[in-house]
Amino acid sequence: MRKWLIGAGLLTVTLIAALVVFATMMKDENGSEIQRTMIQTLYRDEAVSVKWDDSGRWQIYNINGDLSGYAYFGMGQGYAGPVKVVAFTNPDGIITKVYPYEHEETPSFFAMLYEHNFLERVEGLSASDFDREKPEVDVVSGATVSCEAILTALSRSFSGATVAEGH
Repeated sequence: MRKWLIGAGLLTVTLIAALVVFATMMKDENGSEIQRTMIQTLYRDEAVSVKWDDSGRWQIYNINGDLSGYAYFGMGQGYAGPVKVVAFTNPDGIITKVYPYEHEETPSFFAMLYEHNFLERVEGLSASDFDREKPEVDVVSGATVSCEAILTALSRSFSGATVAEGH
């Protein structure tokens, strides 16, 4: 089971990296096409429409035209270089999924994040928890810097954006 979990995590990172390479070929001047493509590919609730809303986030709409959530992009400094993430929230600003999509960390250390469910520890937190400082989240021993890089990326992505409807 453990090997399968690590393999699934590494496969996810590999697929996201392939998506980034593919999307890079289609990007426009400011890179927004890359982000739009990533959102439409990764968002699990059938994103039909994705719109930038000038408050530092992407709005995601479902097939009925209803707002189904937001996407935020951020970057933090890992041990070997930048760690870039995309985070999804519901309309109330609750984090539903976090995807690291680019990093230079040692693969075996980064795999520990999946093995120990670090990303799932962040899910369920409110994006507003990151407004002033990073919330207390147990990091993975042996991959502390990578965990902190993800938390920093989330903090940066949410701090410059309106994180919940009406705020």
